[in-house]
Amino acid sequence: MLLDELRAPARSWLGVPDEGPADDHARIAFSRRVYRSFDRLTTAFDPLRCDRRRRLPAEEAHVVAAAWEDGDAERTRRRELLQEVSDRLVLITVRLAHRRGLFKGWRGDIAADTTPIPAWHQPPRERRGLASVELTAGWHYCGGSEEGIFGHSASLLVASSRRHPTGHPQAGERVSRLPQLALGLVLDTPGKRIGPNAVHSLARLAQLGFPTGLLAADRSYTDQIAEHFAQPVRTMGYQLVLDYKQQHRGVQGTHQAPSSSMAPSPAPPCRTPWPARPQGSTTKPYAASTTTANSAI
Repeated sequence: MLLDELRAPARSWLGVPDEGPADDHARIAFSRRVYRSFDRLTTAFDPLRCDRRRRLPAEEAHVVAAAWEDGDAERTRRRELLQEVSDRLVLITVRLAHRRGLFKGWRGDIAADTTPIPAWHQPPRERRGLASVELTAGWHYCGGSEEGIFGHSASLLVASSRRHPTGHPQAGERVSRLPQLALGLVLDTPGKRIGPNAVHSLARLAQLGFPTGLLAADRSYTDQIAEHFAQPVRTMGYQLVLDYKQQHRGVQGTHQAPSSSMAPSPAPPCRTPWPARPQGSTTKPYAASTTTANSAI
């Protein structure tokens, strides 16, 4: 791709020669230089360096995967540095759009979603005791699906817009015409840090001074404990629009859940009707706060 697919401006940005190597030996040499450069980058970011070109034994793979989770200071610094690079790549388009006035009239409405990113490599081979080349990947299950997707989960924030209500001359049409840009992205192991990843992206977005409006999210966020999602999001000024199952509406313990499937919630101080769950767990229903039914995005 570097030799044959890039246009002239991209070549100048990346320092790629204008004329690609003509003979096979020159192309192989160029490819090896690229691999060595990529290897230096991954060495700087990896919490624990390993051979990424082959399947590791399961025991060795568990040690490497654990390095992406532990609290070691140096490993934490590397993980944060990697996320910083990712944040800047995502937010550069947001900054450019903001400078050009594309967010004019935007009320700060955002949609949060967790979507699967399939891995390029195959899942672990348990019978042979071999891990996947993608050591931090796992099985992502979309809502209502019994078949998982092996890969990572991307916690996405997307710029959204409300629609004009019934009776308005433009009923049903979007209030603002802004592009539905990605405002935040965190790639993680499926089922882990769903709420905190969204909070992280919102905190980075807050630095740009955008207004805070509605934040619509699906049931994977509804099930997060309040400290991991609902409370920090409301502290930032967003009004949550959450999706509830039929059996979770109405009175739930000491709380009044919404009467519709999705409703903004003003979120007064509340108590938790169920015991706190481990971070990343989405198996038990959770009514985070008193909510009132209203219009959704």
